[in-house]
Amino acid sequence: MQEMQVIIFLHGWGKSKKDYKELLDLLVKKYTVYALDLPGFGQTPIDRPFDLDDYVSYVYKFIKKKNLEKVVLAGHSFGGRVSIKFALKYPELLKKLILIGSHGIERKNLLIKSINSIKSIKLITPDFFQRIFRQVFGSNDYLGASPAMRETMKKVVGENLEPELSKIKVPTQLIWGENDHTTPIWMGKVMTAQIQGSTLSVIAGGDHGVPYRKVKEVANAILNN
Repeated sequence: MQEMQVIIFLHGWGKSKKDYKELLDLLVKKYTVYALDLPGFGQTPIDRPFDLDDYVSYVYKFIKKKNLEKVVLAGHSFGGRVSIKFALKYPELLKKLILIGSHGIERKNLLIKSINSIKSIKLITPDFFQRIFRQVFGSNDYLGASPAMRETMKKVVGENLEPELSKIKVPTQLIWGENDHTTPIWMGKVMTAQIQGSTLSVIAGGDHGVPYRKVKEVANAILNN
């Protein structure tokens, strides 16, 4: 009997592996599934601010501890950012890369552009700044995070991966919700254009939470690719 492929799933910011249980339960049809709680989330504590390389190192150590080879690495949102960096650093360990509504493209000019688009200074309210701030950082959880996790988020989002995308040589599948407002579909299209040989599956009616709101559609996209 042929040994099943291994898939490692990395969650989004503010989430944990338990939020993806329904999807992971469907993936066992094809894969041996591992889902990690990255440091600072779920059941994995964090004792200091992490940067992206720290998260990559955490995944690397897990793979080595389990003696895994040529795994499929799937990441949603923040988990996608970690997965991109991992694929750049350790391509020899990956059979395939799956990015679901992934972060990684810089949005630092969003705040400036948004303020410049306001015609009246009276419209620039605290709510406006909070909304744009959350868009820039790609998460609604920053303001409620611990000091260590706030510093972690600053370190993570401060690294723009767009210039590195063309260096990815691992077979890559991108999955995006057509109505994703956190990582808009244009980001998925940019990534697809820059990652050689990659494919993009668009989930109709899906938003940023497609792995847990459009579970069957995402599972089918992964299982049938």
